[in-house]
Amino acid sequence: AWGPRISELSPAELRDFITDVFNSADKDGNGVLDRKEFKECLQSTYLNLSRAEIHKVMVNADEDENGIISYQEFVPVMVQLVQMAKARTEARQEQEQLQRSAHQTDPGIVKGMPKRELDELLLRMFRESDLDENGKLDRAEFKTCLHRPELGLSRKEINSLLSDMVTDHEGYVLYEVFLPTCFSMLKKRQEEDMQTLGISDGSRIRDLLLKNFEKLDPQRRGKLLQPELRQALATVSKEHLGLSEMQIVLLLAEAQTDKRGRCEYHTFVDVAAPIIQKLYDMDSQAEREQAMAKVVSVSTVRGLDEERVTSMLGQALQQADITNRGTLKREELENVLVCMRSSKLALTSYETSALMAAMEMDEHGEVHYGQHLKLMFDLLVHLDREQKVLQCQALSV
Repeated sequence: AWGPRISELSPAELRDFITDVFNSADKDGNGVLDRKEFKECLQSTYLNLSRAEIHKVMVNADEDENGIISYQEFVPVMVQLVQMAKARTEARQEQEQLQRSAHQTDPGIVKGMPKRELDELLLRMFRESDLDENGKLDRAEFKTCLHRPELGLSRKEINSLLSDMVTDHEGYVLYEVFLPTCFSMLKKRQEEDMQTLGISDGSRIRDLLLKNFEKLDPQRRGKLLQPELRQALATVSKEHLGLSEMQIVLLLAEAQTDKRGRCEYHTFVDVAAPIIQKLYDMDSQAEREQAMAKVVSVSTVRGLDEERVTSMLGQALQQADITNRGTLKREELENVLVCMRSSKLALTSYETSALMAAMEMDEHGEVHYGQHLKLMFDLLVHLDREQKVLQCQALSV
């Protein structure tokens, strides 16, 4: 009758419980328990003791070593076991509460990317890496896929996926296996990194950024060109943070540069570190996931589809390309984008900064703009969605 309630007994109830257990175990009514009776008692009092625990109790309980357990010997043993049961119950309840809390607050999101978005990106990367289009990747193709900058996986994340991903009997990674497991594996890796690296702490992120920026500034002038910022962010991303190409671009869009394109990186770090920290903060990501669920995903910019947007951008950039080489200098490109603020695209200053941050220059300091049209469209779609997400979050406050 006492059963599972033993961890909740009052002192008086505990006394009655111990007496009842002792009398029930004393089959022959001689006032003591032999080893057989005591063992059966330990196995039937809802204490859930393991074999090793039962053995330990039996060894320690018989203080006078006469092979029988008196009531006086039985009482302290039972008190100890009840206390153990109570501690176990409390520990189990605490663990269940933690699991419930984690289930309720743990967002289905990894570093700012919800599962649906990550799945779509992984599918595209998988298909583009599947050169022979057989629906599976050999180890070399799989490794190339994981190193794609669009995914922005860190070195540890890549190694974890390479070592843990299940393959078929020929060693190939199948799409139907890759996609369902990748998100959970990356999420687990992120949780481990948060604990071991402390990257959920803004000061730790700030230190990581500064360390990498200062490597490119041996004279300690405190300024770096935007391509240098990008290089440093890519390095710290690969080693620790695992930022996607899009996330790096959005961070660079926050960098304030002078007329020579240089940024005071100490100021930039103060802006970038909190943004990165939110990618690891569970509460922030839970809020973000709720907001994203309310945003309708539309692959248009100002109501214009990809073909129309890339055509408009391409024509404007071509008109500025007076040498017809397919390249523009950085300032020429920026002038075109600034002029497009009054076009149907109505680019904002932030969108212009983000687009400029996404452009990679060749060794001559020029941008091959035709290669960036698809990226520019994707970035504008992403920025439009982010703006809507921020608006939903603001309304829910």
